[in-house]
Amino acid sequence: MNKKINTALVITAIIIIAGAVAGAIYVSKEIDISGDYGPYDFDNIGVRFSASIYGHNWGIVYPNSGKYYIVVNNENKGVFDEGISDFKVTDKFYGFKYSRNGKWYVRINDNDYGPFDHNIKLFISNNYWGVLYSDRASRHSKAIVNGKYYDDNVIQVSISDNFFGIAYKAALNSFVILNDKKYGPYPSTYPHLSINNDAWLINYTKGPNKSVILFNGKEYLLDLGDMYLENCNIYSLYRWGCEYP
Repeated sequence: MNKKINTALVITAIIIIAGAVAGAIYVSKEIDISGDYGPYDFDNIGVRFSASIYGHNWGIVYPNSGKYYIVVNNENKGVFDEGISDFKVTDKFYGFKYSRNGKWYVRINDNDYGPFDHNIKLFISNNYWGVLYSDRASRHSKAIVNGKYYDDNVIQVSISDNFFGIAYKAALNSFVILNDKKYGPYPSTYPHLSINNDAWLINYTKGPNKSVILFNGKEYLLDLGDMYLENCNIYSLYRWGCEYP
């Protein structure tokens, strides 16, 4: 049944903030969206809503008669014959993945990227967006961050509001690009990259039983025998007390 919105639509967004404490902090924020939108078929489970945490932007994806419609801040952003996934709205960006004729595409703020063959991962924060995708011709994974292409053998993309990072392979070594600064080379073992809004961390093995953690630019040499440190990341540093000076 079609239901038309004629009054304010209030969405309560729950934000989980990672902090240097054992538990999470929950913040509730109301976003007041007034206007005359629709009709939307809200009985269909395909309806999706997204809003930025500060309430600046909002968007909705809804199906109607076999097609998918997108509205962002009360502006129509297109009609799609095939499904939409990973739809997200932040303070600066809206974005999603969609398929067409057997290929995948990504749309960010009215700009389309692609086609991609398969295996796309989309990342969107308030200040950065990124795509990790497989390139069939080179048999490597590549990346796009804020419109810039990274054509090396990318193995990881990580994004937060304040940082973006890319880990990639080159010959026998690995490297990390963090906010356009290059770190490495690292041994052939893949480095693990972790990022949140406050900190960043690169973790890699060094020799048979040592692990190195580069935490916000400072290096720590650790013993792999500690179960907490073998795959240590920012969240375990905060929550489970991975030991660092």
